Amino acid sequence: MPTMQLRMNLVDRSDGSSTTVDLRAAAHHTLDDLLAAHGRTDTRVHVGGRRVPPDAPIGRPPLLDAATLVLGSDDAEEDTLPRRAPLRVVTTCGPDAGRTHELQPGRHTIGRGEAATLRVADDALSREHLELTVDRDGVLLRDLGTTNGTTVDGAAVPAAGTRVRAGSHLRAGRSTFVIEAHRPRPSRRTVTGDGTLGVNPLPHVPRAGAPPTITVPAEPSSPRRRRIPWLMVLLPLPFAGLLALFFGPRMLLFGLLSPILVLGSTLSDRTSSRREHREAHAAWVRDRARAGERLTAALAAERRDRLRAAPDAAALLDAARGDGPHLWERRVGHELHLCLRLGLGALPARLDVEHRAGTREHPVLDDAPLVVDLTDIGVLGIAGDRVRRDRLARHLLGQLVVLHSHHDVRVSVVADDTGWWAPFAGLVHLRAHDDDPDSARATADPDGGAAVLADLAALTTARVAQTPRSRHDASPPPTTHVVIVDGAGTWRSDPNLRTIMGTGSDHRVHVIALADVAEHLPHEARAVVALHDDDLRLLRADEPIARGVVDGTGEAWARRLTTALAPLRDATPGSTGGSLPTAARWVDVVGCDPDDLDGFAEEWRHDEGTPSDLEVVVGVGGDGPMRLDLRRDGPHALVAGTTGSGKSEFLQTWVAALAAHLSPEEITFVLVDYKGGAAFAECARLPHTVGMLTDLDPTAAERALSSLDAELTRREHILAASGAPDIDRHHGDPLPPSRDRHRRVPDARRGAARGPRPPAAHRGRRALARGPPRPRDAATGGHRLGRHPRQRQPAHRAAGARPVRQRRRHRLPRRGGPPRERSRAGSGEHRGRSGARLPDRTHRRARRRLRGTSPPAKTRPALARRPAAARFGPE
Repeated sequence: MPTMQLRMNLVDRSDGSSTTVDLRAAAHHTLDDLLAAHGRTDTRVHVGGRRVPPDAPIGRPPLLDAATLVLGSDDAEEDTLPRRAPLRVVTTCGPDAGRTHELQPGRHTIGRGEAATLRVADDALSREHLELTVDRDGVLLRDLGTTNGTTVDGAAVPAAGTRVRAGSHLRAGRSTFVIEAHRPRPSRRTVTGDGTLGVNPLPHVPRAGAPPTITVPAEPSSPRRRRIPWLMVLLPLPFAGLLALFFGPRMLLFGLLSPILVLGSTLSDRTSSRREHREAHAAWVRDRARAGERLTAALAAERRDRLRAAPDAAALLDAARGDGPHLWERRVGHELHLCLRLGLGALPARLDVEHRAGTREHPVLDDAPLVVDLTDIGVLGIAGDRVRRDRLARHLLGQLVVLHSHHDVRVSVVADDTGWWAPFAGLVHLRAHDDDPDSARATADPDGGAAVLADLAALTTARVAQTPRSRHDASPPPTTHVVIVDGAGTWRSDPNLRTIMGTGSDHRVHVIALADVAEHLPHEARAVVALHDDDLRLLRADEPIARGVVDGTGEAWARRLTTALAPLRDATPGSTGGSLPTAARWVDVVGCDPDDLDGFAEEWRHDEGTPSDLEVVVGVGGDGPMRLDLRRDGPHALVAGTTGSGKSEFLQTWVAALAAHLSPEEITFVLVDYKGGAAFAECARLPHTVGMLTDLDPTAAERALSSLDAELTRREHILAASGAPDIDRHHGDPLPPSRDRHRRVPDARRGAARGPRPPAAHRGRRALARGPPRPRDAATGGHRLGRHPRQRQPAHRAAGARPVRQRRRHRLPRRGGPPRERSRAGSGEHRGRSGARLPDRTHRRARRRLRGTSPPAKTRPALARRPAAARFGPE
C-alpha cells in the first residue's frame, strides 16, 4: 500500500499544549511508532474520549487523518463519554446556530450568560432566558421573566409554563430552537486503511409534482329582496267594483282574491330566499374553513420541505458526524446544487391560492429559508461588520463542504487575515491534491492569494477557450470551483479576480466576496446580502427585497464540523474521474523491498515454456495502480512531454519495473540516452542492459542499428524454420536466445528520430519506447506503425498537445510536483496517472542489488551465450 500522508493534532494534557504533526506512515506502523518518533513512549493516548492501545495501526480508526490525540500521564483517568439523551435542543437559526445540548433529566437553562446551560451568542437573549425541566412527564418550558418573551410554535409561553415535545419550535431573541428526538442511522462509512473513511452518499430522488393550488370559495351574495307587484294587486279592484255594482256586493270577494294571492306568493318567495341564503352562507363558512385548513397544512408542508432541502447548521454537523442524510447529497445535476442558505425570513409561497373571481396569489410563508443559487447569480456579495460577516461566511463554507462532494466542488479562500476559515484549511475540498495536507488553497498571504487567483483565472481562461460542447456531447461537466474573497476591496484591482468574476460563472467558477460595506463589493455581484444587528436584507435583480434573520455559526461549531469531516472521502467515482495522488513511490505501490534478494529471485522464477508476463505497475491512477503490458498494449510506446515534465522518470520507472519482474534471460534493454547519459546512468548497470547509446558517440549508434538488424534477421530465420508466427509459440532450438525480448528505450531530444529508421520499429518483438518533448517530434514516418500505448505528460504546445489538453481534468496544477500523465492504450479512453517515482537512494540501491543477483536455476542460460550480433556497444 502506498505511504500515507496524514496530519494529526497532539494535545499534551499536562500543560495543555497542542502540536500539529505531519507524518508519513505505512500500513504496518502503529501508535507506538508515532509516539517514539515524537519522543513520548510512556504515556496513555485518548482519541474522542477513549483510550487507544499502543498497537493500534495508524490509518485505521481512530488514528485517522486530522485525529486529535490527547497525551496523558500513566495515572490519567479514563475519559467518560456523556450518555446520549432521548431528546436534545438544537439552535437551528440565529447568530450562533448549530449549538446542541442533550436534555438529560433535570433543569436546563438557555441564555447568553455564563451561567446558562446552553450558552448562545445572541444579544437579544437574556443572560438566562428560558428554562427546560426534564422529568417523567416530559419537558416543561418556562420563560424566566424576560422582556421580549418566548414563543412555542408561534404562541406565547404563559407564566406557568407549557409542555413541549419533539418537533416543537421555540423562539427566543433572534434565535430559533427545536426539540429533537435522536434517530440512529446505519453507518455508510467503510474503513480504507489509508487514514480515511470511504462514504457512499445516498441516492437522490427528485420530488415530483407541481405545487398545489388551493381554491377559496366565493362568499354567496345577499338574497335579492322581491318587490310587491302593486299593479297585479290593484288592477283587479276596479273590475271587482263593477261586478259588485251589477251583481251585488258579494262579487267584491272575487276581486280581493287575486291581490291576496299575489301578496302571499311574494312573501313566500322572500322567506325561502332568506332561508337559502342562510344555508349557502353556512356552507361557504364550512368550505372556507376547510380551504383555510388545507392552506395551513400546505404552507406547513412547504415550509418543512424547504427546511429539509436547506438544512440548518445542526443538521450539517449531524451529517458530518454520520447521523444525517445530507452528506454530499448535492451532486452535479441536483436541483439544489450550489444553493446556499442565508437565514430565515418571510417569502412568497410556491403554492397558489385561487379565488372564484379568477385572481391568484402566493401567500406569505413565514420563517422560510432564504436561499441563493450560486449557479444562477455567479458572484455573491456580503457586506457587514466583521463579526457577523465571519459567522455567515463560516456557515456558507460549511454548506459547501458538507452538502457537496469533493469530486464536484473545490473551494479556495483568499483573505486579508487568518480567522474564520482556519479550521477548514485541512479539508479535502480546499486542497489542490487530495493526499497532500500542505496543498490547501486557503491563504492570508498576499503573494499566496495572488497565486490562487492567477491559477483560477488561468483555469477560467482555459475553459473559455475550449470548444463549446454540443448537446450530443456526453462528457462529464468540469469540477466547480468556488473562491471566497475576504476583503474584496483589497483585491478589487487584481486583474485575475476581474477575469474570474467576468467570465467564470459561465464556466463553473464562482465568487463569494466579503466586505465591510456594500460600496466595496464588486459590481459583478448579482446578489448582495447586507447585515445589520443579526438581521439581513437580500437584494437580487428584478426581485423584491427579502428580509430575515441571519444564520451564523461560531468557531466551536467549525472545529467540530471539520474534525468529523476531515477523514472522510467520497467512495464513489467522480464525474471527472478519481483524484490522482500527489506523489507515489514505486516501491510502496508494488510492495517491493530493494534489499530482498530472495524476493527478486522468486519474482524472476517462471515456468519453462510459458510466455513471459510483461504487465508491470508504472504508477497510480485515480482507481488504483496503473499497469502497462507490452504484449497487450505494445509493442511500441510513445512518451511525450515538455522539458521537466517527467519523461525520464517515467522511463526509469518502467525499466526498473520490468527488470524487477523479469530476469535478464527474459528481457533485455537497449538504452538510447540523448541527455549525454544522465537519464539512464543507473539503468545502464542493470544485468538486463546490453548497451547504452548517447549523443556523445554517433558511431556507436550506427553499430547499434546494425546489430539490431542482424538480431532481427536471425530471429526471423529461427521463426521461419520452426513455423511459429511469434516467439511466444516458438518451441524449437535455439529457444532461450530467441525468446529474449529487446526493449529499445530512447530518451529525449528529437535528434533520436533523425537517424536511419530501425526495422525494429516495424517488425519483430522488440519494444520501442520513445520520450520526445512533443508527440509530433516522434510520431513520424514508419514509427507511427505499431505504436499502441501512448503516454503523455502535459505538453503545452497546441500542435503537439491538443489531443491531451482537450481531455485533461480541470484541476489546478501543482508546481514542483511529480509527473502527471495521461495514458491511452490503442483507441481506449485517456486515463490520468501520477508517476511512481524512484527516489535516488532506492534507485541506486535497487540497481546495486539487481547487479549482484543471479537468475534462478530454472531460468534460461546466461546472457554471455547470446550470439555476438546481439551484443553491441562501445568497443
